[in-house]
Amino acid sequence: MSSKNKSTITLSGFTDEASNDLDKQIQVTKELGWSHLSARTIGDQNIHDVSDDEFELVHQKLNDADIQVAEFGTLIGSWGKTIHSDWQLTLDEINRAIPRMKKLGVRFARIMSYAQEPWGNDQFEKERFRRLNIIVKRFSDAGLGALHENCMNWGGFSADHTLRLLEEVPGIRLVFDTGNPIF
Repeated sequence: MSSKNKSTITLSGFTDEASNDLDKQIQVTKELGWSHLSARTIGDQNIHDVSDDEFELVHQKLNDADIQVAEFGTLIGSWGKTIHSDWQLTLDEINRAIPRMKKLGVRFARIMSYAQEPWGNDQFEKERFRRLNIIVKRFSDAGLGALHENCMNWGGFSADHTLRLLEEVPGIRLVFDTGNPIF
């Protein structure tokens, strides 16, 4: 097989599940023999929420350790937010995530589709899809991809919800986190 046809496998994971301390995350990544980590929490904040100075330190430490970032685990549309959450918060998260992703060479951001409203209540699908289409477009326009994560959010509630999400939000891609519960 020629080298052009060989594929490589990159293993990574949310190393913040071992520690929120970046130095420990780098240590765990190295101990596992990985060259990548999935960035999410640094200290007590999401990577798109740390200060610019803190982010520069993150960038430097990852470079010094020769660790790359496989994906951003964002809080965009997370299960901790409802569809009634301030839309500007989401836009601000996107605006902070995109340049940071580009600086680190990250191609994908994990997103969600906001918390499910109580069973039997209006799910405000029109607004949900409107927001998600804008989110996906903003990442796409920047040459990046949005991956919808199966979790405790509208699109992860059932296979039917996920299929509907794929129909209503062209360009969204899926990521299946085996550590998340299946409803």
